[in-house]
Amino acid sequence: MAERSFGSSESVDTRRYLAAIRRDLPLIAAVTVGLTIFAFALSLALPKTYSAAARIGFDLSNSTATDSATMDRILNTQQDLVTARLVLVAAQTELEQDGIKVDQQQLLDATTSQPVFNANLMEIRSASPEPELAAAYANAIANAYTQQQNDDKTSQFNTQIRRLEQAADASTSAEQRAQLESTIATLTTQKNAQANQVVVTRAAVVPGSPDSPKPVRNAVLAFFIGIFLGVLIALLRDQLRPRFTSQRDLAQFLELPILASVPELGRRLGVRAAPQAMRIEQEAYQSLSAALRLALPPSQTHVVLLTSSMHAEGKTTVSTRTARLLAGSGQPTLLISGDLRWPRLDSVLQVDGRPGLSDLLAAQASGTLTEDRVRATILRGEGRDRTSGGADVLPAGTLSSDAARLLSSGAIEPLMKIIRGLGYTYVIVDATPLLGIADARLLAREADKVLVVGRLERISVPAAMDLRDELSRLGTNLLGLVVIGGNSEASPYYSGVKFVPPSESEQAARREESLR
Repeated sequence: MAERSFGSSESVDTRRYLAAIRRDLPLIAAVTVGLTIFAFALSLALPKTYSAAARIGFDLSNSTATDSATMDRILNTQQDLVTARLVLVAAQTELEQDGIKVDQQQLLDATTSQPVFNANLMEIRSASPEPELAAAYANAIANAYTQQQNDDKTSQFNTQIRRLEQAADASTSAEQRAQLESTIATLTTQKNAQANQVVVTRAAVVPGSPDSPKPVRNAVLAFFIGIFLGVLIALLRDQLRPRFTSQRDLAQFLELPILASVPELGRRLGVRAAPQAMRIEQEAYQSLSAALRLALPPSQTHVVLLTSSMHAEGKTTVSTRTARLLAGSGQPTLLISGDLRWPRLDSVLQVDGRPGLSDLLAAQASGTLTEDRVRATILRGEGRDRTSGGADVLPAGTLSSDAARLLSSGAIEPLMKIIRGLGYTYVIVDATPLLGIADARLLAREADKVLVVGRLERISVPAAMDLRDELSRLGTNLLGLVVIGGNSEASPYYSGVKFVPPSESEQAARREESLR
C-alpha cells in the first residue's frame, strides 16, 4: 500500500477540517442556539442598570497653557477633581435637599468621568438601578464640581485683591498707590471674566432604556461565540477521532480499487439538488454500472453482495441505483433485500410486509421450498419504473428475531442455487453491515463478488481497520469500493449528459440518509 500521511498538505488539511465541521453541523448548531438563548434569557433576568451623563465645559482661553500636552494634563487633573471629597459633600447636600438620601461612597461608586476627545469638555456619567436617580446623581456632581471650581477661582482673585487694597491703604506714595489701584482694577476685570470659567454645557436627562444588560447585543455576541466554540469542539473531536480526508486515503487503507465516487448530495445540497450536481451523481452510478459489466461479463449469473462497515453509509441507495442501471442496460437483474434485521430496501421500494427472503429460507428449512414458490415471491420489475427501475425484487420478508439462525441453517445455499437458475445476469444483494453482525459474512459465502460501500463522513480509522480485517477473512473475491461523499469535480461533458431524474424510491433513500 502506498505511503501517505493524512493531512500531509494544506489542501488535505483544509478538506479534513471542512469535513469535520460539516459532519458536526448539528452539534455546532446546538451549541450556538443554546448559548444564544442562555445569554438572552440571562440578560432579561439580570437587574437593569440605567446610565445618565452630564457635560461640563472649560474656558481655557485665559490659561497660560499653549501646547496640547499641557492642556491634556489640565483636563486629566480636572477628571480626578470631579470626584474629590468636597465635590461629593456638596453633591450629597444638593441631593438631600431634593429628598434623595445617598452617602458619599454610593456617589463615588456610581460616578465616572472622562474627557471628551478633541474638546475642552468633561463627561460625568452616573449609574443606578433607577433612571431618575442616575440623572440626579450626574447633575448633582456636575453642579457641585462647577460651583466648587468657580468659587475656588473667585476666592483666589478676592484674596489677591484684598492684599493689594491693604497695601494701597498703607502706602504713603501717591505713585505707588496709583500702580496698586491699577493692578486691582486689572484683577477685578479678570475675576469677572473668569467667574464662569467652568459651566455645565449639557445636563443629564432621565434615560428611557437601561444601559445594561442589553439582551439583543448579548445574544448576538453569544451567537458568534457559540459558532466559534462549536467549530472548535468539532475540530477537537476530529483530532481525537481521526477520519479519512479523501476517497484515495480510504481506498489505499482498505487496499481496494475505487469503482465510483459519489458526491454527498443528500447532505450538501438537499434532496432538490441542482441539476448539474445531480448529473455528476448520475454519471458516478453509470460509471459503477459500466465497471460491473466490464468486470462481470453477462455470459453467466453473477451474485454481487453490497456491504459496509456500519449502517447509514449509503449501501441501500447504491444497491437500488446499481440494480436500476443494470436492468436499464438490458440485463436481467434481481435485487435482493438481504438485511433481515433492518430491511430499509423494503421501505424504500414500498414492499414492506410482502413475503420474501426470510420466508423462502424458512420454507427451505421445512422442506417446502420449490422453484415455483421462489418465482412467485419475486416481484417483477416490468412497468415499475418509479421504484426498482425494471429490476426484479426479492423483499426481506417476514422479520425474524434470529436472522443469523436462518442464514446459518444451510437453507441459503439451495435457495441461491435456485436463484442462479432463474436466468438473471446480475443478482444484487443489499446485505447488512459487516462489523458486529454475522449476517453479511453468511451471505457472502454464496456471493461471487463483494462490493464495499464507505461514507467518508461516517467511517472512522478504527472502523476501517476492523472492516479491513473482516474483508480479509471473508474468503470472497472483493470487487472494489464505492465511496460516498468523495470529491467529484464537474466536467464540461456533464452539460451534454441527459439528466434522468431519480425515482421516488431513490429520493426516499436520500431523504432518510440526509436525516442521519
